[in-house]
Amino acid sequence: MSLLGRVWAWALPAVILAILFGLASGSDALAWVARVGMIVYVVAEWRRQATMAKGVILFGIVLALLTVSLADAPSEALIEALDRFAFLGAFLACLGLLRVAAEDSPLMRQCGQYLIQQPPQRRYLTLSTGSGLFGIILNIGVLNLLGVMSLRGNTLAAAGGHQAVWQARRRRMFVAMLRGFAMVPLISPLGISLAVILSALPQLTWFAIAPYAFATAALMFVLGWLLDRLAAPKHLKGLAPERIRLSPRPLIAFCTLVAGIVALTFLLAYLMAVQLPVAVIFSAPLSALIWLALQRRRLGGGSGVRRAGLSIARRADRIFPGMRGEIVVLGGAGFLGVLLGQLLPVETIAAALYESGMKGPWLAFAVTLVIVLAAQIGLNPIVSVTVLATLLADPAALGLPPALLATALMAGWSLSMVSSPITAAMLIVGRLLNTSPYTVGYRWNGLFVIGCLLLLMVWFPFLGRWS
Repeated sequence: MSLLGRVWAWALPAVILAILFGLASGSDALAWVARVGMIVYVVAEWRRQATMAKGVILFGIVLALLTVSLADAPSEALIEALDRFAFLGAFLACLGLLRVAAEDSPLMRQCGQYLIQQPPQRRYLTLSTGSGLFGIILNIGVLNLLGVMSLRGNTLAAAGGHQAVWQARRRRMFVAMLRGFAMVPLISPLGISLAVILSALPQLTWFAIAPYAFATAALMFVLGWLLDRLAAPKHLKGLAPERIRLSPRPLIAFCTLVAGIVALTFLLAYLMAVQLPVAVIFSAPLSALIWLALQRRRLGGGSGVRRAGLSIARRADRIFPGMRGEIVVLGGAGFLGVLLGQLLPVETIAAALYESGMKGPWLAFAVTLVIVLAAQIGLNPIVSVTVLATLLADPAALGLPPALLATALMAGWSLSMVSSPITAAMLIVGRLLNTSPYTVGYRWNGLFVIGCLLLLMVWFPFLGRWS
């Protein structure tokens, strides 16, 4: 690789290291290394970006020019926006290292086999729960992992030779996986949704949001399970042969692993007195290194740490450029949110909302609905969530508890993931099944999304009174 190629390949690792050491030391010089490194990474990956990512970049350039022309303090706004971009990019890249460790782990394959071998009456519960847990570590990679395993395990032979059984099982397994994965924005303390929301609403903490978000996720989970039971084809019951019974030990081990990573994140957040997303920047690479080291240790002798470090270093030129799309779209949305907050008349909009009577829990429901509807026309949830969080930066002035606003944003994000035919999750599932994403989003999940929205119309006012 040429010298210039190495600079491109190591731009993102430089951002990560600058943010890590910058957060630890408070050095402004390292902050500039992160800002410049992020710009270099975006320029280097421009030609290979998808249309949406290029659109985010171009829109960001337009907003930056408008900020320079119109904002009262353009330099401060641009620096803050670059810092948000660099932080979210580093955050996603650090989580990506966990995905690298998971890809090499036999434990993940064993867990996947256990989940897809469950009998029909337990399959939704196990697959949906497992997909949510896997999603904390793998993010969208869980759909590829469990999806491919499900297709391999769901053959006509395994379905007793019945085409109808094969089709019904295929649909129900993928619906369970999608709905479980969609709970990640609500339940994951390591998720990008939490990082975005806490960046826009710094007065919040995960502990303040968790009771609202977990209760909302539980309601949506129960509704999904009930719909699955009602949709179960009774006439096919008993046609398929008995499934092979596997030991749940791999799943227990994986749950222990996830609990350990989350516990390490909380511990670092407490010791460093920082928000959870900042602690993830430290805990995710450390957890990935330890996980890889334990895998490499089996190769014979030593702790495996050196082998794990070398493995990450050798694969850096593939790992980090491969994250180009999600980093630019998700990190760029943070950049856009900061600049929109400078350019839009936030106080005027908030006053107009208050005077219109759109306040309190009904405003929370409107926020969720706007995110879901915007996703149907191609607006990525992170963009709409960032913009709405910026516009509603003082929710208490609108009679809306900040934690309820955060939950509404997360719920909208979750429902967008299982309904919009042009989200990454739906495109992956459509490709795996050779089925239209519109079929998956509207026919398979349409009733679930409508049911959740109707439920939230009642649930948010209840939460508003409870808070």
